[in-house]
Amino acid sequence: EALLETDTPKPIRLTPGTKEHLIHNALLHGSLNRFEAERIGDHALNSTISILRAKGYPIVSQAEKVATRFGRKVRVLRYSIPKSELAVVDGRCNT
Repeated sequence: EALLETDTPKPIRLTPGTKEHLIHNALLHGSLNRFEAERIGDHALNSTISILRAKGYPIVSQAEKVATRFGRKVRVLRYSIPKSELAVVDGRCNT
């Protein structure tokens, strides 16, 4: 059965230095929650994740509880790319 042209994943283009590029690189090497993303300059991680998902990234999220700087526990989402998808995502990204 032949692959249709639309079945082939298209390259994802990210501009170096953008939030999307920074988060992409972080997710290729691990996972992030909103507090960790804040330290690398992303003040609205959920919005950046939404943009990356719209571009075709298979990003998954899992709830976790973390302590705030005031010691209170809050529920946040930890975002990651499944290990089975890392090579595919990395190969599709042309930056």
